[in-house]
Amino acid sequence: MTCPVYREDGVAIEILLIHGYNDTAAIWNPLIQCAEELAHPGSVRFHAIQLAKLPGAESLGSAQILEGFCEQVEQAIQLRRHEPGKPWMLVGHSMGGAIAELVAARGKVPVSALLLLTPAPLAGVPLGAAVMARFQAGYRQRNLERARASREAMAVNLSPQGIEALVRASFELDPELVHQQLLAWTGGHRLGAAPSTVSCGVCLVTTEDLFFKKDMLEGMASRFERVAVMHIPHAGHWVHVEQTRAVAEVLMDHVSKSIEAPNPGADQAV
Repeated sequence: MTCPVYREDGVAIEILLIHGYNDTAAIWNPLIQCAEELAHPGSVRFHAIQLAKLPGAESLGSAQILEGFCEQVEQAIQLRRHEPGKPWMLVGHSMGGAIAELVAARGKVPVSALLLLTPAPLAGVPLGAAVMARFQAGYRQRNLERARASREAMAVNLSPQGIEALVRASFELDPELVHQQLLAWTGGHRLGAAPSTVSCGVCLVTTEDLFFKKDMLEGMASRFERVAVMHIPHAGHWVHVEQTRAVAEVLMDHVSKSIEAPNPGADQAV
């Protein structure tokens, strides 16, 4: 399925990974390791961003929060542009998928491809009051067993080690940051209600996730001009943790295709 990426001048593409709701950048480590094993040594460079709390939490709406997270991604890319001619791919999981799309749509940094893993729709996912209250209780009244149970409920193939890694990640986070993230992916952004303006190639990965369901994400995919939908079985919401090798293969295949057919406007952003 995948083929190694190589160019004589070294790094072929820079990849920035954007974590999802109530997660941290460390959750990407197994995927990075696996993908690096599939690529020619030194040909792909990974960067995992840790989203930070935005100031003025009480006065921010979901669109403002998403745009604030986008600015963090844009700044991370601008700081890491060691080689300005190199293309960037954004990989986003869950809420990170909505952020990745919005970054590409804003056009302030060069994005040549998107890989969206069980992504939250940019339009948002409104929740009923009772469900919203359960999410809020998860970070306001932290309980280890409840945190484990919530991850098991949204997963299909999580190992005990994977569950513990996800729980540890969530317990490291500032509850105010998690609150902002919840508002972001539930409220969404107005651009999500229209066809996407993203011009680069998009690969959208679906799973057996019972929250962001396959049919919902397939409908979401129709918003993109250039999109491929890949289904990875035996995985739930955290597909990059549950089926790391399969995601790494999809990632490297998408890298190869994006280099062979680069986005014409990717290097024009400033």
